Amino acid sequence: MFPPAHAEATAAVPGARLVMIEGMGHTLPRAPDERLAAEILHHTS
Repeated sequence: MFPPAHAEATAAVPGARLVMIEGMGHTLPRAPDERLAAEILHHTS
């Protein structure tokens, strides 16, 4: 896949926000933890 530097470049888009979650890959876990759930709610609200 792509290194974190690519995500950092994308986060330069106005209004974008980069959130790095240690150990997270490209699929969502079956039971997201509180931080991931909060980030999803922030993004969709």
